[in-house]
Amino acid sequence: MFGMKFAIDLVFLDANLKIVKLVKSLKPWRLARCKQAKHTMELAEGSIIIHGLIIGEILMINEYKK
Repeated sequence: MFGMKFAIDLVFLDANLKIVKLVKSLKPWRLARCKQAKHTMELAEGSIIIHGLIIGEILMINEYKK
């Protein structure tokens, strides 16, 4: 979050894209870590609540083709 001017939500995922940690509204100049995470998604603040994300869910990624 160094240099950022706004808060974000973070979703930490394991190798199977299972949510292992959620961080809501991480403020600028703050850090968040998760040892078991292999991937991190940065989302707009409020996205975790809007999309109803919960720990243990497995994300599916759909490929978009034009």
